[in-house]
Amino acid sequence: MTRMKKILIKMFSFTTCVATLAFSACKGKEANRWGSIQEEQSSVSNAPSEEVSDSTDSDFVTEEIEYALSDDGTYAIVMGYNGTEKKIYIDSSYDGVPVTEIADYAFYGYNEMREVFIPKSVHKIGFSAFDSDAPLSKMTLPFIGETKDGTENVHFGYIFGANDFTENKNFVPKTLQEVWISDCTYIGDYAFRECENITHIVLPDTLTTVGSGTFHTCSSLLKIVIPRSVTSFGNYSFAYCYNAEICCEVEKKPSGWDIMWDYGYPVTWGYTGEK
Repeated sequence: MTRMKKILIKMFSFTTCVATLAFSACKGKEANRWGSIQEEQSSVSNAPSEEVSDSTDSDFVTEEIEYALSDDGTYAIVMGYNGTEKKIYIDSSYDGVPVTEIADYAFYGYNEMREVFIPKSVHKIGFSAFDSDAPLSKMTLPFIGETKDGTENVHFGYIFGANDFTENKNFVPKTLQEVWISDCTYIGDYAFRECENITHIVLPDTLTTVGSGTFHTCSSLLKIVIPRSVTSFGNYSFAYCYNAEICCEVEKKPSGWDIMWDYGYPVTWGYTGEK
């Protein structure tokens, strides 16, 4: 309490008491208001990655991402980024139309990325779109490779600059440990081959087909849950996945799965736990 307030209390004790009570009430309201503002800012700047990764879309979008409209104005393309954020959350719409593409080299050379969220609206990701020296640790994306339909460049390293699956090892960031896939029906042959540092891959419930050698030599993979929706599984998909716990939601091997899909490793059938 300041010296002036002490003087006022001595001169006008009753009046000051009333004023003090009113001031305290206002101060309390202001404190609550400031607390709410801080909480709101915190929820945006420190958006919980697990909620974002497990959602169909993200409420937390990164500013200063550059978008461009298609020639016919029916969709938007991510062209680049001019910010400094460590978490890159791409919006699902821009100027009233869906964001469906990420251009070649869109985030090329941006070395501050730690986490990337790509919404389900995106159907195409360009070559080297995320090629950088950033210590990227987690990525959420709708599909693996160049296109959602799985017709072109189905290897994971494509978006980091790998020309084919044999270059995955050299181009997929060695810091990347978690990959969450949100909305595809197909993962192609050797998609993750030699992605030796990834520890967790989360597959979507939309997935129906897994190619041959898809997770070949993912030697750091700790656990993977195969959704009940998968009806076709190629051979040697888990070759040299020494540490992986393979869990299947179905109770037994479907007829469309190759006899060597699991490379002979132990499998938990009828799994109902977390992914």
